[in-house]
Amino acid sequence: MKKQHSHPSLLELKIYGTTEIFTPRRVYCVGANYRKHIEEMGLPGREKPFYFMKPSDALVIANPNETTGISFPPITKSLHHEVELVILIGKKGHNLNLKQSKDCIFGCAVGLDMTRRDIQNSLREKRQPWELAKAFDQSAPIGLIHDFESIIDITNLDISLSVNGKIRQKSNTSNMIYSTYEIISDLSKYFTLYPGDIIFTGTPEGVGSVVKGDIINAEIESISPIKLKIE
Repeated sequence: MKKQHSHPSLLELKIYGTTEIFTPRRVYCVGANYRKHIEEMGLPGREKPFYFMKPSDALVIANPNETTGISFPPITKSLHHEVELVILIGKKGHNLNLKQSKDCIFGCAVGLDMTRRDIQNSLREKRQPWELAKAFDQSAPIGLIHDFESIIDITNLDISLSVNGKIRQKSNTSNMIYSTYEIISDLSKYFTLYPGDIIFTGTPEGVGSVVKGDIINAEIESISPIKLKIE
């Protein structure tokens, strides 16, 4: 019998190699968590992580054996890709230390934080919230979720993204400014985390624009890749 973690949602998150099924609750995202990405975006350094959220129905589950179509969103001329390591929380936690943060992780996946960059730049200049740039429909495609225990070390995984066969993003999760465990610990001070919560952990340098017809391949070592087509 499959174990069900029940939160109302349009989607089910199946975990590769297990009978577990989660339904997504909240989608937390970490901004600018790779130093070279901060440099390419012309952003100042910072002392603490910062966060924004996407609605859970912005998720698109991408089958690794298929090309998944996502729509070019309205009201933008600059849609950017941002490949990220995605974490699925498996148990409730609040005010966690680093060890407790690690114990809360159930699974990991490849994800894309799709961004209306022109809108984000305008919002940033006005010091306004980022929802219009980040929280649109189909803005959070993710791949197959792998059981956390099947991955040797999430703090040292190669991560890359190509568009039409040309590499644009290439780094390693060891280059994060704040590790996944530090992010979970810090986030848990502000929110109680629950099973089904998803955390996008930031993107490395090399972000860029895509247009209709482009094919995106996103990969993280030890995790199933995803292939997307902008439609």
